[in-house]
Amino acid sequence: SEEAFLVLGDMGEVGAAGPQMHQEVGSYAAQRGVTGLWTLGLLTHWAHTAYIESAAVSQAQGKGQGQGKGRHYGPDDMLLLQTDLAEVITQRLQAGITMHVLVKGSRFMKMERVVHFLEKEFNHVD
Repeated sequence: SEEAFLVLGDMGEVGAAGPQMHQEVGSYAAQRGVTGLWTLGLLTHWAHTAYIESAAVSQAQGKGQGQGKGRHYGPDDMLLLQTDLAEVITQRLQAGITMHVLVKGSRFMKMERVVHFLEKEFNHVD
């Protein structure tokens, strides 16, 4: 089987629409079948909350089985996010699950640190 995780950092320069835009991303991720959303920052709290709510609705409707994994981290918790994410990915891989991980965020969030950590941790990139 396969799982898809989205690791999302805050989107910058969104102004007053920031919470709504982040909520839309979280809901969209659940609707598209993302099985885990890992968020880092202040505004991504909105994305994570919307994701969990949308995943619960999908599961109640008999869709989106296996969704709802992930966690929200504050802007200073990059190391904790990396460690937790690597642990979950390792568990999935050991269970024979193929993992797809998309990392996205505004440049100021330095999400490339997550990518570099995962590259080093798993020594494999597609």
